[in-house]
Amino acid sequence: MKKLTRVLLLLTVTAVGTSGVKAEDGTIQFNGKIAEETCSVDMKSAAQSVVMGTISTDAFISAGEVAAPTRFSILLNNCPDSVNRVNVNFTGTADTANISLISLSSDSSAAGVGIALYESDSTTLIPLRSDSAAVEINPEAGVNSLNYVAKYMATASRVTPGSANAVVDFTLGYK
Repeated sequence: MKKLTRVLLLLTVTAVGTSGVKAEDGTIQFNGKIAEETCSVDMKSAAQSVVMGTISTDAFISAGEVAAPTRFSILLNNCPDSVNRVNVNFTGTADTANISLISLSSDSSAAGVGIALYESDSTTLIPLRSDSAAVEINPEAGVNSLNYVAKYMATASRVTPGSANAVVDFTLGYK
């Protein structure tokens, strides 16, 4: 009986081990560059607070309405000559109604609104977890400014009042 069990076990393992089908469906190519130096994020930009102000719920007539455009900048210092352009990727918790927006923090009491980020033209939305447009860098300038606009955006037909705070992280991409 032990011998029969071993033979069945061996047949089962062999059948399972050879039953898989392999196929080549595509190729992924990884491209990159290792830089000796990158720009330094100015201390004022590394952990900044952008004051959005107090906005009336009447500013939001329907979902998609925006209010309180507020400019902010990320300052870069000591950019090496090898850096020509920089873009920013903003990451954080996405709003459940509109994943392009930053969700309000859990300690916020307002609802039906998120924070939208825009290029410096104030009209081109930068979806969360997407790269901003690349900005030309001048290494001889000393300080380079990446300029953006934040706006509250309604995600529901009714925005309820309360605190409306959010946090976003950013990563620089060098070109």
